[in-house]
Amino acid sequence: MLRVISVAKRLKIFDTDTVKFLKCYNSWLRCSTTSFTNKNISTEKEESGISYETDVKGNNPEESRKTTLINTEPSSGPKIDYFKSIHGNKARLDETTEHKNERHFIENNPNNSEEPETGLEPVTDKPVSIKEFKPVFNLAALVNESDTLQKLLKIGVDLSAIEKYKGMADLIVKLDFDKDVMPYLLFLKDCGVHKYGSYLAKNPLIFKQSLEDLQARVSYLESKKFSKESIARIVLKAPLFLSLPVKTVDKKLGYFQKQFNLTGNEVRQLATMIPKIITWRLNKIQENTLYYKEFLGFTDVELKKILLTYPKVFLMDRHGVGKKFDFLHNVMGLDHKRLLEWPAVFGTRLFIINHRHRYLLKVKRVQYDPEMENFVSLQALCSCSDRKFCETIAKTSEQEYDAFLKCL
Repeated sequence: MLRVISVAKRLKIFDTDTVKFLKCYNSWLRCSTTSFTNKNISTEKEESGISYETDVKGNNPEESRKTTLINTEPSSGPKIDYFKSIHGNKARLDETTEHKNERHFIENNPNNSEEPETGLEPVTDKPVSIKEFKPVFNLAALVNESDTLQKLLKIGVDLSAIEKYKGMADLIVKLDFDKDVMPYLLFLKDCGVHKYGSYLAKNPLIFKQSLEDLQARVSYLESKKFSKESIARIVLKAPLFLSLPVKTVDKKLGYFQKQFNLTGNEVRQLATMIPKIITWRLNKIQENTLYYKEFLGFTDVELKKILLTYPKVFLMDRHGVGKKFDFLHNVMGLDHKRLLEWPAVFGTRLFIINHRHRYLLKVKRVQYDPEMENFVSLQALCSCSDRKFCETIAKTSEQEYDAFLKCL
């Protein structure tokens, strides 16, 4: 029995006939074991002279010593040569892959008497166009075969930057430089942008926009009386501006004018000073404005002054600005009026402010009151180099300052 099972496992086939054979063989094996047990019991009874129905003393039979043996004969049915079936399955498994493929080809193509296909495409001398390639993710491998990529490299486009935009590598490869790229370069030239490579690397999505939509966005700025220099700066410094709908741009500029009570000239000044504020997420700017007003205690007039002086504060992480404000206001003792004198202090790293303030405490030259002698302004404290800070403000050598920093 174990040998038959091992053969079936080795062949990895248990068809219907094999299963029937194993069941019948197992039943026959149990019956043979039962008959052999009955024969041994009968022999033992004859040799010992003891009956299982009564014991030696003649007492009534004990139920616990009675044994019921069930003899089961193999089920009757048509005789099947199971070993022949097993060896037949083995013979079918011994067929080679080549014979299987040939039989499959003949069955599916009964009228074709030629040899089966190998799965390889026939070799042709016809050149394959680069536009027929599968989606690409690395443009460097196609530069030698694409005239468009070669010309983009000549004007200074960073192809690795284009690859970061999903689907743009596949789009750029399929463009024709003269028909699809040149009109956009002429449009950028009309806008006053001459650094084509830098712009296309930052905003390759421009090729997904129609020239009519791009012209409409530039015309909107012209209708708001932006100068050509301002338009060129906005397009170059905020490349995604040309990808924004006109309604979105108008909504953002309207928010700044209404929220901070700006005039038309102030709106144009703001957009020209930091064009990125047009493409920034509006909800982030709103959250920062609320945080500076409610948690840091700045009034609307003070926020307007910060916006027109150092608008980058509204694009920064508000929690980082809050930590700097806490140190400047609670540790250094500067009020809102002193902070408004140089709002760029919020763009200085906190450890620089901390180290220089503590060093001034050590040399006893801390003075942030403009009406007192040896006054130290925030701009002088944060914007100069270590050497100039030591020579003009701390009045010590740079080596002493470096030794102090090592002790922190």
